[in-house]
Amino acid sequence: MKILSSLIMFFAIVFASFWNVSAGFFDSFINDGRPDVLYCDDGECGLGNGIDIIEQGLNDIETERTFSEYIQDVLVYVLTFISIIAVIYIIYAGFMILIGNGDEEKVKKSKSTIIYVAVGITLIWLAWPITKLILNILAG
Repeated sequence: MKILSSLIMFFAIVFASFWNVSAGFFDSFINDGRPDVLYCDDGECGLGNGIDIIEQGLNDIETERTFSEYIQDVLVYVLTFISIIAVIYIIYAGFMILIGNGDEEKVKKSKSTIIYVAVGITLIWLAWPITKLILNILAG
């Protein structure tokens, strides 16, 4: 019963953390009801000044990117996440070696797990350079 109530509490907290609250709701508490003027430089506030700032780029945010560049960024984040999971898995396998108490089967299984994870993560990170190398050789 404790586990069930803990799970319900966990999901309630997760759900509540994703609940959308309008930022305008807090304006009256934070700014005493005064609106903020964004993109106001040197006291010159107006639509023309705001448009000029937007055209120059949103505070040095890169606006001219291709879809493939966004996909590459996402893939880098995914590979980083997979690498973190792989390191955790290697630590787990090392821990299993430590608590194996000399059991040859557990030690052998843990060592092979470490090797498989290391080879897998190496192949994942080298997949693009290997593909690029093969394409360069074929293109001649």
